Amino acid sequence: MAEPASVPTSVSAPSADELVLDPFLVVLFDDPVNTMAYVAAALRTVLSLDGATAERLMLEAHTNGSVVVFKGDRGEAEMICTKLHGWALHAKVRR
Repeated sequence: MAEPASVPTSVSAPSADELVLDPFLVVLFDDPVNTMAYVAAALRTVLSLDGATAERLMLEAHTNGSVVVFKGDRGEAEMICTKLHGWALHAKVRR
């Protein structure tokens, strides 16, 4: 006779990472018009980043053509993308 399958006695709540299994991405594209300092300032303001992180992301977009600046749920990704557009930056939400 087969043994009965074990049933978990408690279920833990999923972590934030587990809730976003297929996150939306905000991709920032290289900006040939605005200065690098302006783009870094926009990233600091919109994403609440420290200066070094904003500078690194700006340089990555500048050298590679684009960089992912956010991963998460759709609503927040759309809001961030809209705010970046408000700074006249080229950004898109992707899956």
